[in-house]
Amino acid sequence: MSDIISLTKLVIVDSLEKREFQTGQEIETYTRAEFSAYKLPLSVERHSVQYPDEFEEVLRVLTIEAEHGQLPLLHVEMHGDPKDGLEFSSGCTLGWERVSDLLVELNRTTRFNLVSVFAACYGAYFAGQMWVHRPSPCFGLLAPEDQVAPEEIYRGFRRFYHELAITQDMGRAAALLAREKLTKGRWMNQTATIWLPKVLRATAKQHLSAAGLKAMAARALVRPEAQDLPPDLDLTALTEARARRYLTETAFNRFFMVDSIPENAERFRHVQERLIKEILPLVGA
Repeated sequence: MSDIISLTKLVIVDSLEKREFQTGQEIETYTRAEFSAYKLPLSVERHSVQYPDEFEEVLRVLTIEAEHGQLPLLHVEMHGDPKDGLEFSSGCTLGWERVSDLLVELNRTTRFNLVSVFAACYGAYFAGQMWVHRPSPCFGLLAPEDQVAPEEIYRGFRRFYHELAITQDMGRAAALLAREKLTKGRWMNQTATIWLPKVLRATAKQHLSAAGLKAMAARALVRPEAQDLPPDLDLTALTEARARRYLTETAFNRFFMVDSIPENAERFRHVQERLIKEILPLVGA
């Protein structure tokens, strides 16, 4: 996660029942002490919520604050479900897609510098919202892939924040967390710069092979608007050209929000060059 420019504060949002181990509160106490001891210039704040609308309000406030240069490391501490999304202490849920919609705006306002931590069972399912047809909801994502025990959450993030405090290196701290063993599954340590090539590679292999392009061209021929096309037009070649542009320009610009954050074109040019070098040869193969 070395592409991140800067962060100014750690924001913990928790929603746990009173009878449960309060990992959010414990992490708040721990990080305040660690950041102070190692002079890490990050403030720490915690928001306890019971309902989805309270969570949404916290994110709206963070979005407004980001307009004035306050860039959060967002740490969400609650239960999670693969299908239903985040689970609140009230029993209510907030779907992953809605969470993504909120974080897209926060990520945009932070100029694509949002790091999201989902300390929740199945938190890695949020990665399903980092898709090529929409802007990315965060730059970096840390989350467990499966069910996880509170003590595993607490142990893992103590190591993560301790390493962050000592080294002030987000990438190194995230890599350390990813190596932590869990009873089920593992930790996901993902960045947008890794995720986009991974998804587009799968798209090219599955849908944009020579056979796939011919099938797409054949489907285009039966559409009503195809009647006005020149009879000698090579639809397969046209489809391939459009696919190549989609992979290296359209998807890249949308995912990295280039229209609203023009500097991202240069910041993530190395990703675009990788798409051209590694993904384009798969088109029509």
